[in-house]
Amino acid sequence: MAATVAGCVSEEADDDPEAGNGNGTGNGNGANGDDREFVAPATQVYGTIDPAKQTDYTEAMATNNFYEPLITVDGETREPTDSMAVEWDVEDDGVT
Repeated sequence: MAATVAGCVSEEADDDPEAGNGNGTGNGNGANGDDREFVAPATQVYGTIDPAKQTDYTEAMATNNFYEPLITVDGETREPTDSMAVEWDVEDDGVT
């Protein structure tokens, strides 16, 4: 699998005569007078989004972004707290 973030160039600069048109005219704030923003594409390849099969940081981050857990751990108390689940019971054995 691969995740891709695509870049784009704002079309607003083409409508604004003071923004520059990429040929050296404009207010001079950008390269060659072109002050439009360009975002470069980035790709990250990962093997699985199955939370039971993740093996590295990239897969863990993909899993975190694709799934919301039923419960999570509070950062200060380290106790379970709700996420999607709003109520749960713990058995006497403390495992279930």
